Amino acid sequence: MLGIIIGVASIVVMIAIGSGAQERIESQIPSLGSNLISITPGSARMGSVRLGSGAAPKLSEEDTLAIGSELPGVVVASPLLHARVQFAIGASNWQGVLRGITPEYFGAREWRVIAGREMTPEDNKRATNVALLGTTMREKLFGDADPLGATIRIRDVPVVVIGLLDRKGQSVWGDDRR
Repeated sequence: MLGIIIGVASIVVMIAIGSGAQERIESQIPSLGSNLISITPGSARMGSVRLGSGAAPKLSEEDTLAIGSELPGVVVASPLLHARVQFAIGASNWQGVLRGITPEYFGAREWRVIAGREMTPEDNKRATNVALLGTTMREKLFGDADPLGATIRIRDVPVVVIGLLDRKGQSVWGDDRR
């Protein structure tokens, strides 16, 4: 009798764990962006030495424009440059990921602006130093204060905060995208 009870309980627990894992994965898929293809440089070789991921030549902004205009079925094409940098205002600073993007990135990643405004094509054309902050960066740099219109420094470059992004949670790779 005890063996049957333990066996049935084990099966119920395993099904619950499987269902929970499935729900977690299904909840993370939309955060990637629906129907999203990401192109990243692969590894390169120099003689017999493999240089590792990201060592191959990168796509240019012109390549991105060509992908968006010449490939049928591509709705949005957006380049992305990213780096870990220090964000600072006054004595407050926090290290985070800087994403250099174009306005199309928000549509591709399904990322909403909840306060302020989105980046515009005019901002991109003029190379305006503007930023949209995620929740974590806003909390670390500003606490409860309103950051809209404030000037922060990113690698000692002054940048004006024009918007706040909706909370996205962690990526499947563990990056904080809040």
